[in-house]
Amino acid sequence: MLLSRAAQAGNGTCVFPCDMAPIDILIVDPHPVTRAGIRQFLSVDPSLRIIGEASHTEKTQASDLVATIAVLGGCANTCHAELKAMKQAAPSLPVIVFSCVESDVRQFMLAGAAGVVCRTACGKQIREAIHTVAKGGMFFSPNKLEKLWCPVPPKSFPHKSLTQKEMEVFLKIVSGLPPRAIAAELQLSAKTISAHRANILQKMRMNSNADLVRYACSNQLIG
Repeated sequence: MLLSRAAQAGNGTCVFPCDMAPIDILIVDPHPVTRAGIRQFLSVDPSLRIIGEASHTEKTQASDLVATIAVLGGCANTCHAELKAMKQAAPSLPVIVFSCVESDVRQFMLAGAAGVVCRTACGKQIREAIHTVAKGGMFFSPNKLEKLWCPVPPKSFPHKSLTQKEMEVFLKIVSGLPPRAIAAELQLSAKTISAHRANILQKMRMNSNADLVRYACSNQLIG
């Protein structure tokens, strides 16, 4: 599991001002070899800083939980248990799951994960997931979004109350784009995007981007 605190991006190159804090990472995985592998994947990116490691969430230090991104490793059952424990220990901490088969993706997202990277992914994809989530977006391994769909739609459809522009912003949010990217694509200011997001959450009676993603998945609005 990885935890992160600041938003920088990279593929090995820091693209933000040098005085910005790096993304702090906590690795949580029951297997030392896996933790070492994740550490090696991240070591090539100078904007990522590993602040600690633990075999289980309950063994993490309170000081480790200042990070903002968690990447969980282990088998599917282990990841589900660790995800639940992490959300209890640090409810606002975004979690990236790094150990799953395709059929697990939807369950992890419904449980509150901010991203899912399948264990067959390369190190570059893990780093990309961290940077995306650190900037406020959500990340799914390519071609895995369809795994989040729910075949039974709910009885009501709150998204029908959105204006055309709000619907455009909603779809960008649930696709995983961070606010700045949405603003650039729709040629609007970041402040306007934030206002639209607030209206969307209020109209749909939801509290977070994760809630919006779960709703979109349940109603097959992501394709």
